[in-house]
Amino acid sequence: MRKIFALIIVCFAVFLTSCTTTTTTRKQIDVALTDIDKVGQKLSEFLTAENINITGQEVTTNRKDVTNVTLELNITIINGQNIPTNDGEKRALGKSIARVIKEHLEDQNKFEIYRVRFENRFENSFMATSRHKTYTFNSTEL
Repeated sequence: MRKIFALIIVCFAVFLTSCTTTTTTRKQIDVALTDIDKVGQKLSEFLTAENINITGQEVTTNRKDVTNVTLELNITIINGQNIPTNDGEKRALGKSIARVIKEHLEDQNKFEIYRVRFENRFENSFMATSRHKTYTFNSTEL
């Protein structure tokens, strides 16, 4: 009986060490723009929005013996006006927005990934809901 129990423990230990566990952590980082007024002026050529949020994140992913760190810039357009409904046109608009932000960063090589999120928020006296669509671009695409 003890041999069977010991064998089960050994098999379980081998199973645990052979599994790949991935952990991801996100940390907010600063986004330094050269001239926020110029960014607003350029973006107003494409669209108007209730709010535009720009945040940076350091994303660390650990998988077995490999640690990968990626810097991401997230741009959220909240309740934007004149946003195309066609997916291809909306993606092209997102790419243009990401390009404008990248051009006005103090360090244009800092971020590897740019995410543009178009978010529509709706509120009434009972609840708040939102719908969104996010497009992801590599820095080399911009």
